[in-house]
Amino acid sequence: MLLHCDANGDPIPLVTWKKDGQILQQSNTTTSILITNIELRDAGTYVCTAKNSSGSFSQSILVRVIRCKYYLVSST
Repeated sequence: MLLHCDANGDPIPLVTWKKDGQILQQSNTTTSILITNIELRDAGTYVCTAKNSSGSFSQSILVRVIRCKYYLVSST
């Protein structure tokens, strides 16, 4: 799953991604975060904050993970 935050400005902002208050990533060059092998524990509120000397802006995304059961059906 790729979460993207449209963030630009002059000077270039520092983009911080947090999940449930914990910092996941900080960068001046990338505004997206990639979550691979999604599990139930990846559900939560993700917040992207772009900050520079002119100010800051935040956007939150609620991610829900629905559990699926897979069944193997054999034909015999």
